[in-house]
Amino acid sequence: MLATFSDSSLDNSPIYAVDNETASIRSEMLIIEDLTDNPRAHPRYVDLCRRLNSIQSLIRFVPPELLSIIFQHASPFPYCVFAQNREERRLFHLVLRSVSHRWYNVVQSTPGLWNCVSLSSRQTNEKSCEQYLELCLDNSGDLPLAIDFGRHREQTQGTTCPLSPTLENIITSNAHRVQSLRLCHLPAQWVASVLPKMSQLSALEVRWYLSSPNLCLQFSSTNLHRLFIFGPFRPVHIELPTVSSITHLTFSRIPIDVCMHFFIECQNLVEFHSISPLHPIRNTVPTITQLPLVHKHLTKLTWHLLDSSRLAHWTNLLLKHINLPALESLTWSNMSNSDQFLNATSFFQRLPKSLNEINFKGMYREVNISTPIWLDYTRHDADLKLLRVKDCTESFLDKVFHKLFRKVTSSDKLVLPFPKLTRCEILMKMEDGRNQKMSSKIGEDLVQLLEERIGLIDSFVFWTSGYDLDWNKEIWLQLKKIHDGSLSLIIEESGKCVDISAKCNLP
Repeated sequence: MLATFSDSSLDNSPIYAVDNETASIRSEMLIIEDLTDNPRAHPRYVDLCRRLNSIQSLIRFVPPELLSIIFQHASPFPYCVFAQNREERRLFHLVLRSVSHRWYNVVQSTPGLWNCVSLSSRQTNEKSCEQYLELCLDNSGDLPLAIDFGRHREQTQGTTCPLSPTLENIITSNAHRVQSLRLCHLPAQWVASVLPKMSQLSALEVRWYLSSPNLCLQFSSTNLHRLFIFGPFRPVHIELPTVSSITHLTFSRIPIDVCMHFFIECQNLVEFHSISPLHPIRNTVPTITQLPLVHKHLTKLTWHLLDSSRLAHWTNLLLKHINLPALESLTWSNMSNSDQFLNATSFFQRLPKSLNEINFKGMYREVNISTPIWLDYTRHDADLKLLRVKDCTESFLDKVFHKLFRKVTSSDKLVLPFPKLTRCEILMKMEDGRNQKMSSKIGEDLVQLLEERIGLIDSFVFWTSGYDLDWNKEIWLQLKKIHDGSLSLIIEESGKCVDISAKCNLP
């Protein structure tokens, strides 16, 4: 049953009572101010100021328990950047506790503000690093820990970020509390010795950018959900007590046989990303006992094709047997390998209706109107809302747009592919940093795409990066007509919103 309040009950509420008393005090203070040039010398005025401060402090007062909850909800994870241009980044809770003595006490007694520890790889003062870690451990109680060992280093810097013996001992003695761990350029032998002691570990990220060391990971945790490994690593040996807990996997520059092994064995995957895989350690393709290979929970997939015969049969294994009934986001990199693409058609035909995001990356070859792309084989009633094309030729982009136009089916019916599409992103990164001009042909494609969707969608965003929209005035006039009609249109050129009306006034 919902509580109802009458006007009289509101007038009698504590909040209204305070407001009424405040108004009465202010009125009396105004009278005194009109009577004298120095109201603060008036004894009654001083008393009124004291009463006003007392009443307002009741409004401003927040119990420490509530303040603690507010701090925890406001705290970014795991750290907050207050000054983008400063190398030293003060952590959120350290800033809070410097505000006042009361806030200091609240922060110190809130364990949830201390169990996320970020130790920068640029940290040179080992003593302060040790002191900060001990402070976090003391104030975080028995909460599980999330530890971040530094941000990315430039490739010109050293290969490792050694830990002091004291710091290493502190972490090792608290390894059982670590739930999330991010490692960047730490000695591989340290990783191997400490990971088995992390019995609560649920997320691990390992990054390396220079040499290609051996990586040996041995886990004791049966609750590992997320594993992110960014190489190059070769060889790689990973021992898990169970693979059933793994839900998120990202492998970058890891031997492809390792990637495929985990992709096949981890049946509860929600996300899987294979980026720039290396040649296999063993050339024997694994045998899949149960076909087709169905990942019924997988919603995001990234697969990177490479122009290598040693990698082709691994991709063919994926394309031939994999079935992803819940897939929502697909990223397909390096579509330039036409031979591998021909083997991919059945895979695209099996993509589900739930697919709402498609990412093309690295189609560097020129194509013509007859060149097939995998949109030809993807079901046209998919719930596609976002199409992103990155580092592809303009001829490929033109081809993509043509696949989005209305077409006549074999039964002479007009069908509009992907009718829910509302956002298109086009990205290009030139080596010299200059923008590339996008021709009027793409502008004409955009006009047709939008005209065919009027009445089906309410808004559309066309977002570009690394391009100058070199379109003629006629195209801008057509886009303005669409925008002024029933379709809200936003066009962004290299991150800046385009004034369509201003473009129409160009000579």
